[in-house]
Amino acid sequence: MTILFLKFAFGVWLLIAGSDWFTRAAALVTELTGWPRVLMGAVLIGLTTNLPEMAVSLSAVWTGHGAIALANPTGSNIVNTGLILGLCLVLGRGRMEEEWLRAHGIPMLFAALLLYLLALWGDIAALSGLILLGACAVYMILTFHHARRDPSLAAAWPVPGPEREAPSTVRGEPGWPTAVTLAVIGGAAVLISGQWVLDSSIAIARYWQISEAVIGLTLIAAGTSLPELATALSALRKGHHDTSLGIVLGSNIYNALGVVGLSGLAGVIPVTAANRLYDLPVMMFFLLVPFLGMGRTRQPGKTTGLVLVCAYGVYTYSLFTLYGIFEP
Repeated sequence: MTILFLKFAFGVWLLIAGSDWFTRAAALVTELTGWPRVLMGAVLIGLTTNLPEMAVSLSAVWTGHGAIALANPTGSNIVNTGLILGLCLVLGRGRMEEEWLRAHGIPMLFAALLLYLLALWGDIAALSGLILLGACAVYMILTFHHARRDPSLAAAWPVPGPEREAPSTVRGEPGWPTAVTLAVIGGAAVLISGQWVLDSSIAIARYWQISEAVIGLTLIAAGTSLPELATALSALRKGHHDTSLGIVLGSNIYNALGVVGLSGLAGVIPVTAANRLYDLPVMMFFLLVPFLGMGRTRQPGKTTGLVLVCAYGVYTYSLFTLYGIFEP
């Protein structure tokens, strides 16, 4: 068992490192082409931060472990909101502005609701995947245009991860060879480590005699959410409270639309009764918690953060105690 956990831990580390290298390549390409930096914040950051979830879910679909393909992004959204957003609200010195929450949180709710409705309709396959990816494209375009109208947003987006160097500080003279090298190495590391994380997680699930869905909602979800945790806490330390919250909400959108959508195109994701009756409703609950109290001059703050963190603890406990009643 120790070897399995070490394999899983190394796979997660390599997955995060590969995502970081790929993100640096994307940042360098943005710099070399002269594209507006807001494009990096509005589009590239969101996509590359979710590379771990995407790699694991795609590997799960390709290898016939569809339960993990849906449990991973669903569980990641719950980790992002219950644990990461909760910690940011508890540790932060400010509150989440109601206007800001409406602007960025409502698209998150629509993304989650769309995923839920498609799951109620049936298994996630090519058509559902296209619908989700189309909604993801619309979100990216709207985010890009919104950020262009507000130049202050362009400077607010950090490169994912704690204390990252700017692309211009890459050793040597950064250019296209550096960008291509980082992209190739990073992409290969993401694909290999994604399969590694999947294999070790399945082995752990079998050893503990728990379902693949539970391991996807807990161990895999927590592991693939580490980039969001590191980036959000790093932004929080620097005083960028809104940025740390924006990273979480944006990641939730890309998980629901991009990760599940692309996985649906790659293969069929079976939707079980447990997904419809427990996983997705619980995800919707966590996403709705920050909105509670709005309209009564209240803003999400430390109290909301404590509710989220405590609810996440109860939810994790329930997966190992009550979740079996939803599974066949």
